[in-house]
Amino acid sequence: MKHLLILLVAVICFSCSSDDDGNGNQRFHPPTWIQGTWIQAGSQDLNGVKFTTDDFCVLEAGLESCYKSIIEQSELDVYVEDEEITDTDYEFEINYYGEPGVERELEFHFRLKSDNEIVEIENGLETNTYTKQ
Repeated sequence: MKHLLILLVAVICFSCSSDDDGNGNQRFHPPTWIQGTWIQAGSQDLNGVKFTTDDFCVLEAGLESCYKSIIEQSELDVYVEDEEITDTDYEFEINYYGEPGVERELEFHFRLKSDNEIVEIENGLETNTYTKQ
């Protein structure tokens, strides 16, 4: 849930138009096993995450915030970095670079538990469980 709140703040702060002249990796490469919509266990508001072939979205209270559009519209340089993919884990960082004091790093780690369940890993601990829709 902490990541969802951080993402929402990032969306609000950085969703401004700009030209697209960044040089880094600005694309996601989610593995096929994680692609789809995942809802957080026990969520009444359908909070969760969504992965497509080239995007990562956060779902919160019926709103979908996708990083692909954040990257394309941000005035800052936003990059997907340290993307690691295995048969059961998907890890990546989203880094915002800009003026001093505006830099931000978000880390995400998801692990496949079964065909219809993933967990979010924070500091080596399983935190949030998501069920595939």
